[in-house]
Amino acid sequence: MTLFPKIFLVSLRVSLGWLMFYAGITKVLNPEWSAAGFLVHAKTFSGFYIIFPY
Repeated sequence: MTLFPKIFLVSLRVSLGWLMFYAGITKVLNPEWSAAGFLVHAKTFSGFYIIFPY
C-alpha cells in the first residue's frame, strides 16, 4: 500500500471517530437531552427498552 491510501484511511478514521465522539459528547453534556422519546416510540425491541428508566 502506498503512502496516499494510508494517509487517506487514517484521516477517514480520525474524522469519523471525531464525528461519533462529538455527537455523543454533546448529548451527554446537555442536561435537557433525553432518549425517552425514542425509547417510548421504538417498534423494534420495545420490550427490551421498557426496562430502562426514563
